[in-house]
Amino acid sequence: MKQYYSLVTFALAIFSPAHLFAEPVASILPSDAAQTCVVSAGEFNTSWSRLIFPQQEANPFSDKEIGPFYDSDSGLIYVFPPNGPAFNASHSAYEDDTGDCAFFQWSSQMFMWLTSSVADSVELPANPQSPNATTDYVFSSEFMYHLVDDHKTLSAQSSLGNSAASLPLRTGKTDDSSAVDSIGQAGSVEGVLFTQLDTDVSKGSSLVYYSVHTNRPYGYVRDAVLNKGGDLPDGLGDFSQFPANVTDTCNSLLYGLTNGFFTFETEASILSLVFFDLYCREVVLNEVLDFPIQTPRGEMALGEGLEIVRGLNIEVAELGGSLIADVEMAVDYLSMALETKASWVRASTLQHPENYIRQMGVVPVFDYSQVNYVQTGVETVELALVGMHVVGSVNGHPEMIWATFEHANNAPNASYAYIDQQGNQRVHSDLLARETSSWLISQGNLVDINTEYAKLSGSKIEQVILGMDASTPTNVLRMSPWGSEPTLAAASMNTEMIAVNATAFGALKSAYNVPVADPRLNYVLSGSSWGHDGQFPTGMDVDQIAGTASMANATLETFQQVYQGEISANGCFSCHGTFAAPGQSFDHFSVSHIFSGITKVEK
Repeated sequence: MKQYYSLVTFALAIFSPAHLFAEPVASILPSDAAQTCVVSAGEFNTSWSRLIFPQQEANPFSDKEIGPFYDSDSGLIYVFPPNGPAFNASHSAYEDDTGDCAFFQWSSQMFMWLTSSVADSVELPANPQSPNATTDYVFSSEFMYHLVDDHKTLSAQSSLGNSAASLPLRTGKTDDSSAVDSIGQAGSVEGVLFTQLDTDVSKGSSLVYYSVHTNRPYGYVRDAVLNKGGDLPDGLGDFSQFPANVTDTCNSLLYGLTNGFFTFETEASILSLVFFDLYCREVVLNEVLDFPIQTPRGEMALGEGLEIVRGLNIEVAELGGSLIADVEMAVDYLSMALETKASWVRASTLQHPENYIRQMGVVPVFDYSQVNYVQTGVETVELALVGMHVVGSVNGHPEMIWATFEHANNAPNASYAYIDQQGNQRVHSDLLARETSSWLISQGNLVDINTEYAKLSGSKIEQVILGMDASTPTNVLRMSPWGSEPTLAAASMNTEMIAVNATAFGALKSAYNVPVADPRLNYVLSGSSWGHDGQFPTGMDVDQIAGTASMANATLETFQQVYQGEISANGCFSCHGTFAAPGQSFDHFSVSHIFSGITKVEK
């Protein structure tokens, strides 16, 4: 039987004043935790903020490197995505017995890539300006697709121009995983979430909204499945699962190249062929070399284009203007297949919106004058990011790594154990380390935690508890701190999570030699899980899940942290498992609930 320790028991372990922090992130990252999973400044400067190309004979970028790049206004340093096709848990210098650290490092780097700016410069501006709602972050850039309201179309974000994307309410899924609203809040509840009214963090209550994005290779794979591989020869990529090795990744990019997803409208864009050749030369089959592609030099065969780029003499220093756009094929290769779900609040309700990643978005408007609130229209507002799921495939893991991030001001963790730098087991309480009024979706106490007060029914928000306003803010507590159940046995895993966050923040800070208001420093990795040995967890057996199996995002799984009186031990896979009996076949794409519903991928 598992041994749980109550918050009351943990509260008896009173800390010294040194454990009471004023800074939001510091207050939830114990400063004396052992550094058991580290992102060093050296690693950040070589493989996060720089891209080192592999060796490939007769390729102009063979064995060269680019970076670092900075946002030309805010100075935000660009973080490249981790190298998914080369992923190997044993590559981590801080590998523990289970190899968890490499997965946690992947998670942190991927989030920092998604929240990097693509308005790049090779020079850090002398007087950086704070990022704002117009900052061109990767997740809202041409590198990604946006899932539109009908949940059937992956929209090319370059087609939005200056228009804001539409964001629905964050609400519950139905029991039918194939239903249109199955990308909402985990579980079958229809709950919607309101933030606190008046705290040190919030100056007014906001509904929580969500958005879903994928990267381009995810879109190529979906389009390939819809079109049965397009014109590619039989056997060239069966597209039966998300890319899980170099061959799968190159086949998805090859599909994009030969099916109209790359237009090569400018001479610079032919660099896509340079990087395809650099990473995928050994994978390209002779029977596809005759496929026609459109380039600024006219229509030519793919093989002819590859021969041309092998003869180019390009110096890294010659890359001009939009440097990140020049290497988009390399970025697609590294990131493999990726999906994100983000949660947002109205920035106008925050005391300090500058501490958040912000974007413009179109959200529903409701009439609050009645007991139940009726939607009256939509409006474009400035939104602030409060949470994000980052889900992506890597070498050997088609079931994908499932990571989640939250703003440090969201809600407290239940008390948890960790290991300090002297090897002693300690207990930390977020409720003791922070003022009760310092949270966005919590009252800082244990009164009526995680109670659902409102639900979405059609176009109305309805009250759930008679006599309680539907807009009553929920008092949220994160029941599985750092993604694990609140037991002393989780101390080692919790310590790794604390360490990877703390050292990644330290490495990011070390990349600047002038003050930069980088909002990424306010978001913590709160969980990351995957299947043991690349297997697809059924969602019914926690032993199939590696990492932080019980993880839940306080803004996206608010009301589903407990199932039938117990903490949901299977975490993400309690919804995204295969639910297949031993030996039973299953759709490998079913782990992504949006995949089968997408009927169009824009080019």
